Amino acid sequence: MQSFYAKAAKVDGWTPEIDPTGPPRGQGEQCFTKTIDGTTAHLHLWYPADLEATGERDQYGIEITASHDGGAWC
Repeated sequence: MQSFYAKAAKVDGWTPEIDPTGPPRGQGEQCFTKTIDGTTAHLHLWYPADLEATGERDQYGIEITASHDGGAWC
């Protein structure tokens, strides 16, 4: 599932985001950015296990956030 979404995001113009100052991401957690109409959008793919929550590995969440003032992030 991880590789499917990573490939689909890249094909659609999303760039993997790596924040060296941020906390380490979980093994499956992925973040991508893309400029849409002059605003940076963030696509966040995560799994409950990344958040130390209970859940099956096939459960996941996808969030897309953006803001004109730069307040959005993964």
